[in-house]
Amino acid sequence: MKLTLLSFVLCSIFSTASWAANDKNDLASFHKEMGGCKSCHTQPGKVSDSETYENQQCKSCHGEYSALANPKLKLDPHASHLGDINCTSCHKGHEKPKLYCNECHSFKGLEMPFNSAQSKEPWDKGWDNDAISKAIAAGPKETTDVIVVGAGSAGFNAAIAAKKAGAQVVLLEKGPFSGGNSMLAAGGYNAVGTAQQKEDKVDDKIEWFVEDTMKGGRYANDPKLMQILAEQSADGIKWLESLGANMDDLKRSGGARVDRTHRPTGGLSVGPHIIDVLRKASVKEGVDTRLNSKVVKLVIDEDQKIVGVVVHGKHSGHYMIAAKSVVLATGGYGFNKEMVAFYRPTFKGMTSSNNITSTGDGIELAKAIGASMTDIDWVQAHPTVGKDGFVS
Repeated sequence: MKLTLLSFVLCSIFSTASWAANDKNDLASFHKEMGGCKSCHTQPGKVSDSETYENQQCKSCHGEYSALANPKLKLDPHASHLGDINCTSCHKGHEKPKLYCNECHSFKGLEMPFNSAQSKEPWDKGWDNDAISKAIAAGPKETTDVIVVGAGSAGFNAAIAAKKAGAQVVLLEKGPFSGGNSMLAAGGYNAVGTAQQKEDKVDDKIEWFVEDTMKGGRYANDPKLMQILAEQSADGIKWLESLGANMDDLKRSGGARVDRTHRPTGGLSVGPHIIDVLRKASVKEGVDTRLNSKVVKLVIDEDQKIVGVVVHGKHSGHYMIAAKSVVLATGGYGFNKEMVAFYRPTFKGMTSSNNITSTGDGIELAKAIGASMTDIDWVQAHPTVGKDGFVS
């Protein structure tokens, strides 16, 4: 949107005083005074699930997150590990805003504008089996080569790799922004035989990597998978670097006999850095990434082959996508207290440092079509997670 001088001034004075004056209205009502619904939408009622256009409009008026950052705040929502996420993750056009960070942190005294607007139930609350059945009966709304469910590190890497191989890819994420648990990772990436180790003259062996990791897992690990992880770990570093990641800071983490933990230089946390790189790479490769798009059903044919998924979109409703291949990259269930209590009763009620999207949806989707579970009861507990979910 090209700004006129008047609209620029209106955006510039969008301060605490103007919020207070308009607090009886919602954000949409405020913007109506600046040109109506077209200020935010291409067409009223025509909004994509990812709300891409609306978020572009927000930034065209108010600026990028870097311009909105407040150095006086101890925890700044506009300068967080979540990165450059959708403005609509917190600011709602037609309902009460919700500070997404409050799901994990406590921003006492930080008031959101239009906080007295009406609250609405979450768009994805509950499970509508009737709508799912109707979507399947109606048949595929579209067809693609590969569907990837979950836009964390695993999902992004799968989608980018498939796209680079020439496949048509749709990446589906139920949250209002991508990243999953990966964006919370603060340790590093363990790898053996890398250029970084060679440059630092670190003597390491695949056998040592396997031994150290088997010991750390109390020898309950799958030795065959552990061997693959060790042998391909250096290639994983090369892959991330080819996409633009910096993994040059080499350290030693607990349980390792040598320095093999790779992190970004300059003190950046590894998870947010990798997710930022993957977000940009997915855009560059043209991956069709859809936010606010929850997969609610894996569709199988008479031969028990997965032939597509049913998606519940925030604005598009329920619809089916057919695909030749479906990749489940939905992560675990660490933020689902009921599942934790069921699979690991001794951890019932334990605080979680997981992303709030880690609710085991993919596990339930797979179980619903007859998939078996392996090591589903193994849950990692960190000894220094506080009541607020922080790992110290």
